[in-house]
Amino acid sequence: MKYSPEMKEFIFQNAKGLMNQELADLVNKKFGTSLTGKQIKSYKGYYGLRGEVNYGRPFKHRQSIYSEEVREYMLHNHKGVGPKEMAKKLNELFNTDFSYEQIRYYYKNHKLTSGIDTRYKKGRKCINGFKKGERVSVPTEFKRGHRPHNYLPVGTERTNGDGYIEVKYADGKNCWRGKHVLLWEEHYGPLEKGNAVIFGDGDKRNFEINNLIKVTRRQLLELNRRNLIQKDSELTKTGVLIADINIKICEMKKKK
Repeated sequence: MKYSPEMKEFIFQNAKGLMNQELADLVNKKFGTSLTGKQIKSYKGYYGLRGEVNYGRPFKHRQSIYSEEVREYMLHNHKGVGPKEMAKKLNELFNTDFSYEQIRYYYKNHKLTSGIDTRYKKGRKCINGFKKGERVSVPTEFKRGHRPHNYLPVGTERTNGDGYIEVKYADGKNCWRGKHVLLWEEHYGPLEKGNAVIFGDGDKRNFEINNLIKVTRRQLLELNRRNLIQKDSELTKTGVLIADINIKICEMKKKK
């Protein structure tokens, strides 16, 4: 938003005593702009302007885009009239150009409620003319048993962001697991919670069962911390023993 010199001068002259939205309304009315309260707040912050609004003062003592007649009319006629309809009435009666947003803000700021119940009621006709549960477009709607064009069959393999190969083991959400984990479980049974399967030689494409090693999450943390996962599976297994020793030493130190 570019501010003309006239707009800048007007904002500087009227910032004191006005809230951001009120100042935005004044500027919009005078210059035909569509500034928001947030934009005015940002502008004032950039130039170090302070509104110095005294929230204890009556509203009528502040400068406002709403005349006394307009405020009185809204005060006595807001019941049963929403902000949109009120803006239309005011513009017709007082030759103004209030928008829905301006009146809605005024309603909210002054705790004026129209009393109109806008909640959906049972039996009420929908705006689009359809009833709940009514089938709108039978020829194009999703049919039971239909599979989308991007469907992937069970057994499909993919590579995740960490370079591990995953296998789709069932249809549905979250139905992918690491191929190395599935192979390990085929030989040894379900993997217990809190455990992981690693590649002994660090090669994520070597699925030989002897290369797959089960470790606890605590062991895995120690293996990574000490760089104990080697390019040889037997050396990595030795690294697991070293990790166990380090973990035990750490636990003993904590007990002292």
